[in-house]
Amino acid sequence: MQTESIGQILLRDTELTAEQLDSALRLQQTRRPRPELGRILIEKGFITSNQLSKALARQWDLPFMDTISPGRLKVDLIRDLPLEFLKKQCVLPVLDQQGRVHIALADPLNVEAYDAVLNRLGRYCPRLVCPASEIEQAVSRCYYQNFNRKNTDN
Repeated sequence: MQTESIGQILLRDTELTAEQLDSALRLQQTRRPRPELGRILIEKGFITSNQLSKALARQWDLPFMDTISPGRLKVDLIRDLPLEFLKKQCVLPVLDQQGRVHIALADPLNVEAYDAVLNRLGRYCPRLVCPASEIEQAVSRCYYQNFNRKNTDN
């Protein structure tokens, strides 16, 4: 099974033009270290991070979560995970609508971050794709909730 390229998906599902994609691909070839195509497309304003996340989810046949509501957060899931790690890797354990734990990733191919979270949780949890900005905000909200809870318990 051949996976459709991210460029093809974005051309089909967004307002991205072939000229914009070609421009970004040329720019990608000139930069060292070679940046991800999606980052360039976002930097140039050709697509949004939400559009990229949706395309990545489609490319890898994974669920997509555009927002992480407070009800999807559980402080117990991140208690043993460093804040800096979660924000830098854009990864976060979240609950789905049925209350099952999933691992939200901005980059579904960030296997190292995914494995690290699984090891800390001690169980298998499926991946889902979520925009990096949403994961960062949810991490902050979750740590803030935990901080407030600790302060009110004292």
